[in-house]
Amino acid sequence: MNFGPWEIAFILLLLGILVLPLIVVLKMLSMEKRMTIIEEHMRSGNQNYDPDNF
Repeated sequence: MNFGPWEIAFILLLLGILVLPLIVVLKMLSMEKRMTIIEEHMRSGNQNYDPDNF
């Protein structure tokens, strides 16, 4: 199979469109985990938590 520059650019664009939502979903999941950890700290009475640690 012989790919020209346009085919390569199209394939890379297609891969980017497929991979980008996956990255966004993973980031949102990790952010949600961080929020639950911070909420647990607040609920347990640990008021001097540092949000920069998460």
